Amino acid sequence: LEPAIEANDSRAIIRIVTQNFEKGNKRFVQSAYLIGRHFLRLREYVEARDWFRKAALRNPKFDLYGHRIDEMIELCNDLLLAEADTMFRTGDYLGAREHYAALSHGLDRAEERRCASFLRMACVYCRLKDYKAADQALLQALEHGHETALALPLVDLVQKLAAQTGADGEAL
Repeated sequence: LEPAIEANDSRAIIRIVTQNFEKGNKRFVQSAYLIGRHFLRLREYVEARDWFRKAALRNPKFDLYGHRIDEMIELCNDLLLAEADTMFRTGDYLGAREHYAALSHGLDRAEERRCASFLRMACVYCRLKDYKAADQALLQALEHGHETALALPLVDLVQKLAAQTGADGEAL
């Protein structure tokens, strides 16, 4: 492990810690937190968030990390959201859709409303001219309370666009 640390090789550190500390019944909050930190350094925010969540589940025994784990999960969500928004702005709609979908899993109600991932996904689907999927995303946004004042007017618009286009997204 020391050579990997000295070389600042996050992938090797993740591999070594996973192989040596994440097997059998021996699972430690420290290893999950460390793995999460290294995935964060690699800008793999979904993986990092998953490991921080594992750390949170293991933390109550001794509460070694206090609120730091929750702060790291929130940081991963913020970075994932920023990356997805950048993809959307630059026209990488498929990448943005993938990031928004990943972001929407496992959030508590307050984080769901703050990130409004379903509303953002509806915008992606509109850009992709997939109005039926956009309508479904808007319905989920309303169900989860994502920016209701913005989502409600979009529902009618998207439903009209869906009615005017065929399955291939072309106007009828």
